[in-house]
Amino acid sequence: MKLPVPLSGPSLTFRKLSSIMPVDCHPIKDDDTQPYRDWSQPKARVGVNILFARPIFSTRDEEIDGFQSIVGGFIEMVDGLAQEVEKEKMKAIGSRNLLKSIAKQREAQQQQLQALIAEKKTQLERYRIQTAALQKEEAEQNEFIEQFILQK
Repeated sequence: MKLPVPLSGPSLTFRKLSSIMPVDCHPIKDDDTQPYRDWSQPKARVGVNILFARPIFSTRDEEIDGFQSIVGGFIEMVDGLAQEVEKEKMKAIGSRNLLKSIAKQREAQQQQLQALIAEKKTQLERYRIQTAALQKEEAEQNEFIEQFILQK
């Protein structure tokens, strides 16, 4: 659920991924019963713990609007990060699936090549047997020719 962002109110900037942006603020008092004062100094940085700085508001409605603005900004930031994470997750899933399909293709290609090798080995053995038979027949024919020539 997105909170409405007020059109007027304090302008705050939020922490970006690579830098920290300044915000006008004043220190939090021990007793919050005193009204907010407009301090020109100090300036604080929005960082790891935003609880140490409080934006300057003049009314309770502005305080609520400011809070909604801050929460809305954080929600937008988290939504943006969630979208980036989801995008990277989908990239990782796609890469993993691509690697799996490449591995399956290689396996299939390896099986095809092994089948081709087995077929070629069978063909080679058949050619060896045929060569041996032809050499035997050639030797018999040469012997027959020599005997025929010697008889004349």
